[in-house]
Amino acid sequence: MTNAPVLPKSRTPLRSFLRFLAWGIGGVVLTVLCVFVAGAVYLERSIEASKDAASIDLVGDGPYTLVPGYTARYEDNVRATVSAARRIPPVPNDDRRPGQVTFEFSVTYVNDSDKTLGIDAFDEITEEGGTSGYGAELAVNREAPRSGEDWFPETLAPGERVTVPVQINVSADADAVVFETFVTDGYPGREAARWKLPLSG
Repeated sequence: MTNAPVLPKSRTPLRSFLRFLAWGIGGVVLTVLCVFVAGAVYLERSIEASKDAASIDLVGDGPYTLVPGYTARYEDNVRATVSAARRIPPVPNDDRRPGQVTFEFSVTYVNDSDKTLGIDAFDEITEEGGTSGYGAELAVNREAPRSGEDWFPETLAPGERVTVPVQINVSADADAVVFETFVTDGYPGREAARWKLPLSG
Protein backbone atom coordinates (compact mmCIF):
# COMPACT_ATOMS: atom_id res chain seq x y z
CA MET A 1 0.00 0.00 0.00
CA THR A 2 1.48 3.28 -1.11
CA ASN A 3 1.18 6.48 0.92
CA ALA A 4 -0.69 9.20 -0.86
CA PRO A 5 1.18 12.53 -1.05
CA VAL A 6 0.23 15.08 1.60
CA LEU A 7 -1.14 18.18 -0.02
CA PRO A 8 -0.63 21.59 1.64
CA LYS A 9 -3.63 22.93 3.39
CA SER A 10 -5.29 25.61 1.42
CA ARG A 11 -5.67 29.00 3.08
CA THR A 12 -9.16 29.86 4.00
CA PRO A 13 -10.53 33.19 2.76
CA LEU A 14 -10.76 34.41 6.38
CA ARG A 15 -7.06 33.77 7.09
CA SER A 16 -6.08 35.50 3.86
CA PHE A 17 -8.28 38.47 4.69
CA LEU A 18 -6.85 38.79 8.23
CA ARG A 19 -3.29 38.63 6.91
CA PHE A 20 -4.11 41.29 4.32
CA LEU A 21 -5.78 43.44 6.99
CA ALA A 22 -2.77 43.16 9.31
CA TRP A 23 -0.38 44.22 6.55
CA GLY A 24 -2.69 47.09 5.65
CA ILE A 25 -2.94 48.36 9.22
CA GLY A 26 0.82 48.05 9.65
CA GLY A 27 1.38 50.06 6.50
CA VAL A 28 -1.01 52.79 7.64
CA VAL A 29 0.65 53.00 11.07
CA LEU A 30 4.11 53.18 9.49
CA THR A 31 2.96 55.88 7.09
CA VAL A 32 1.42 57.95 9.88
CA LEU A 33 4.59 57.57 11.94
CA CYS A 34 6.77 58.68 9.04
CA VAL A 35 4.52 61.69 8.38
CA PHE A 36 4.64 62.62 12.08
CA VAL A 37 8.44 62.42 12.21
CA ALA A 38 8.80 64.35 8.97
CA GLY A 39 6.41 67.01 10.28
CA ALA A 40 8.33 67.33 13.53
CA VAL A 41 11.63 67.70 11.66
CA TYR A 42 10.08 70.27 9.33
CA LEU A 43 8.65 72.24 12.24
CA GLU A 44 11.98 72.23 14.07
CA ARG A 45 13.82 73.38 10.96
CA SER A 46 11.20 76.07 10.35
CA ILE A 47 11.64 77.39 13.89
CA GLU A 48 15.41 77.37 13.50
CA ALA A 49 15.09 79.11 10.14
CA SER A 50 12.90 81.78 11.75
CA LYS A 51 15.48 82.28 14.46
CA ASP A 52 18.25 82.46 11.89
CA ALA A 53 16.26 85.01 9.93
CA ALA A 54 16.08 87.17 13.04
CA SER A 55 19.79 86.78 13.77
CA ILE A 56 20.79 89.55 11.44
CA ASP A 57 23.81 91.74 10.89
CA LEU A 58 22.68 95.05 12.39
CA VAL A 59 24.89 97.35 10.36
CA GLY A 60 23.15 99.72 7.99
CA ASP A 61 19.75 99.42 6.32
CA GLY A 62 17.97 99.63 9.70
CA PRO A 63 16.35 100.18 12.04
CA TYR A 64 15.00 96.67 12.54
CA THR A 65 11.86 95.79 14.44
CA LEU A 66 11.77 92.31 15.98
CA VAL A 67 9.11 90.40 17.88
CA PRO A 68 9.51 88.93 21.39
CA GLY A 69 11.84 85.96 21.55
CA TYR A 70 13.81 86.90 18.45
CA THR A 71 17.57 87.45 18.53
CA ALA A 72 19.58 90.33 17.11
CA ARG A 73 23.18 89.49 16.30
CA TYR A 74 25.88 92.00 15.51
CA GLU A 75 28.88 91.34 13.30
CA ASP A 76 31.15 91.40 16.36
CA ASN A 77 29.32 88.23 17.53
CA VAL A 78 27.39 89.70 20.41
CA ARG A 79 23.66 88.99 20.40
CA ALA A 80 20.63 90.10 22.32
CA THR A 81 17.24 88.47 22.81
CA VAL A 82 14.21 90.19 24.34
CA SER A 83 11.39 88.21 25.92
CA ALA A 84 7.67 88.90 25.83
CA ALA A 85 6.31 91.42 28.32
CA ARG A 86 4.07 90.20 31.14
CA ARG A 87 1.92 92.09 33.64
CA ILE A 88 3.24 92.04 37.21
CA PRO A 89 2.14 93.63 40.51
CA PRO A 90 3.51 97.10 41.27
CA VAL A 91 7.17 97.21 42.28
CA PRO A 92 7.38 97.87 46.06
CA ASN A 93 8.13 101.48 47.05
CA ASP A 94 7.85 102.65 43.45
CA ASP A 95 6.42 106.02 42.46
CA ARG A 96 4.01 104.59 39.92
CA ARG A 97 1.81 107.33 38.53
CA PRO A 98 -2.01 107.27 38.35
CA GLY A 99 -3.26 105.41 35.29
CA GLN A 100 -0.13 103.26 34.98
CA VAL A 101 0.39 99.51 35.28
CA THR A 102 3.61 97.53 35.58
CA PHE A 103 5.09 95.06 33.10
CA GLU A 104 8.29 93.05 33.07
CA PHE A 105 10.42 91.63 30.27
CA SER A 106 14.00 90.38 30.08
CA VAL A 107 16.97 91.13 27.87
CA THR A 108 19.60 88.42 27.39
CA TYR A 109 23.05 89.37 26.15
CA VAL A 110 25.52 86.75 24.89
CA ASN A 111 29.10 87.45 23.86
CA ASP A 112 30.17 84.85 21.30
CA SER A 113 33.34 86.73 20.41
CA ASP A 114 36.85 86.24 21.73
CA LYS A 115 37.16 89.69 23.29
CA THR A 116 35.50 91.70 26.05
CA LEU A 117 32.77 93.99 24.74
CA GLY A 118 31.15 97.07 26.24
CA ILE A 119 27.36 97.02 26.61
CA ASP A 120 25.31 99.99 25.46
CA ALA A 121 22.35 99.01 27.71
CA PHE A 122 19.40 100.60 25.90
CA ASP A 123 18.70 103.71 23.92
CA GLU A 124 15.05 104.09 24.86
CA ILE A 125 11.87 102.34 25.97
CA THR A 126 8.64 103.82 24.65
CA GLU A 127 4.99 102.85 24.76
CA GLU A 128 2.47 102.82 21.95
CA GLY A 129 -1.20 103.68 22.24
CA GLY A 130 -1.14 104.86 25.86
CA THR A 131 -3.05 107.94 27.00
CA SER A 132 -1.80 108.56 30.54
CA GLY A 133 0.60 111.22 29.28
CA TYR A 134 3.61 109.79 31.13
CA GLY A 135 4.88 107.21 28.66
CA ALA A 136 7.02 104.24 29.63
CA GLU A 137 9.10 104.66 32.78
CA LEU A 138 11.42 102.31 34.62
CA ALA A 139 9.86 100.95 37.81
CA VAL A 140 12.24 101.50 40.73
CA ASN A 141 12.11 100.40 44.36
CA ARG A 142 13.12 103.64 46.14
CA GLU A 143 14.35 101.68 49.16
CA ALA A 144 16.55 99.38 47.06
CA PRO A 145 17.24 101.28 43.83
CA ARG A 146 19.02 99.63 40.94
CA SER A 147 21.65 101.59 39.09
CA GLY A 148 24.65 101.01 36.89
CA GLU A 149 25.50 97.33 36.60
CA ASP A 150 22.45 96.46 38.72
CA TRP A 151 20.44 97.23 35.58
CA PHE A 152 22.74 96.29 32.71
CA PRO A 153 26.30 94.99 32.70
CA GLU A 154 28.94 97.46 31.54
CA THR A 155 30.96 94.75 29.81
CA LEU A 156 30.62 91.17 28.63
CA ALA A 157 33.58 88.80 28.81
CA PRO A 158 34.17 86.29 26.00
CA GLY A 159 31.52 83.58 26.23
CA GLU A 160 29.59 85.43 28.94
CA ARG A 161 25.79 85.36 29.03
CA VAL A 162 23.72 87.79 31.13
CA THR A 163 19.93 88.06 31.48
CA VAL A 164 18.56 91.36 32.80
CA PRO A 165 14.95 91.67 34.03
CA VAL A 166 13.39 95.04 33.23
CA GLN A 167 10.32 96.38 35.05
CA ILE A 168 8.48 99.32 33.53
CA ASN A 169 5.39 101.37 34.25
CA VAL A 170 3.19 102.12 31.24
CA SER A 171 -0.27 103.52 30.58
CA ALA A 172 -3.01 101.06 31.46
CA ASP A 173 -4.37 101.31 27.91
CA ALA A 174 -1.02 101.03 26.11
CA ASP A 175 -0.94 98.53 23.24
CA ALA A 176 2.77 97.79 23.14
CA VAL A 177 6.18 98.82 24.39
CA VAL A 178 9.19 99.32 22.13
CA PHE A 179 12.65 98.46 23.46
CA GLU A 180 15.59 99.76 21.46
CA THR A 181 19.28 99.05 21.94
CA PHE A 182 22.58 99.18 20.09
CA VAL A 183 23.64 96.18 22.23
CA THR A 184 27.31 97.18 22.36
CA ASP A 185 28.97 100.59 22.52
CA GLY A 186 31.85 102.05 20.57
CA TYR A 187 30.29 101.58 17.14
CA PRO A 188 29.15 104.98 15.83
CA GLY A 189 26.68 104.81 12.98
CA ARG A 190 25.53 101.28 13.78
CA GLU A 191 21.79 100.73 13.56
CA ALA A 192 19.76 99.96 16.66
CA ALA A 193 17.91 96.73 17.25
CA ARG A 194 14.29 97.33 18.15
CA TRP A 195 11.73 94.97 19.67
CA LYS A 196 8.00 95.63 19.75
CA LEU A 197 6.44 93.85 22.73
CA PRO A 198 2.62 93.59 22.78
CA LEU A 199 0.99 94.33 26.14
CA SER A 200 -1.95 92.36 27.47
CA GLY A 201 -3.31 91.19 30.80
